[in-house]
Amino acid sequence: MLKDNSTSQDQVKGIFSSVAKNYDLMNDLMSFGLHRQWKRRFNAMVQPCPEMRVLDIAAGSGDIALNLYKTHKPSIKQLVLLDPNPEMLAQAKRKFINNGVLHGVHYEEGYAEKLPYADETFTHITISFGLRNVEHRQQALQEMYRVLSPGGQLLIMEFHKPQSLFGKAFKLYGRVGLPLLGRVVAQDADAYSYLYNSIKDFPPQDDIQNSLHGIGFKVCETETLCQGLVSIYNLSKNEDTK
Repeated sequence: MLKDNSTSQDQVKGIFSSVAKNYDLMNDLMSFGLHRQWKRRFNAMVQPCPEMRVLDIAAGSGDIALNLYKTHKPSIKQLVLLDPNPEMLAQAKRKFINNGVLHGVHYEEGYAEKLPYADETFTHITISFGLRNVEHRQQALQEMYRVLSPGGQLLIMEFHKPQSLFGKAFKLYGRVGLPLLGRVVAQDADAYSYLYNSIKDFPPQDDIQNSLHGIGFKVCETETLCQGLVSIYNLSKNEDTK
């Protein structure tokens, strides 16, 4: 079972309210643009089906959902972006509108631990770099299992603390570089200190896989990127769940 996040929902919500306007720029600067490659790989692992009903949890500024929409638009029957932060959802809505998507997408405030949807509502659930920020992680994963339809797909992308020499370099970057970038660009060093600490304290890959398996997910594939910094978990819910 996963340990809960030591940072409360209100604290995390406040952090993302502070950085919402500079969120996309900071992602480019912090990752040297690599986050775009990671998200393309994540999107490529989506297994489409007719009449896709998609829930993107911790949707942030909407990158994942927009990429998925562009790729699978003819098959998408429902697309919901869920995030606890109205400022981040506003950024996501603006991004969709700027890409000519004016209708058919729902932007909803809510937490992963208490999804406001009926059982087996969605064929696909995605959460990208958001599980670290969830206060009650095990409860959130159980909720994802509940609202996912039998045979449905869950995709999780998350940071992990890298090992070896790269891990030592990342530690220096996280403790010094990220807060400095945050102070200069977003005028909020503390938010990006939190980012490093959330990665440092996040459970290792084996713990995540064991927890997912214990809930009932089938771990189809786990892919590691960038020297262990990023992992993508490709999961399915068994067809026979009764």
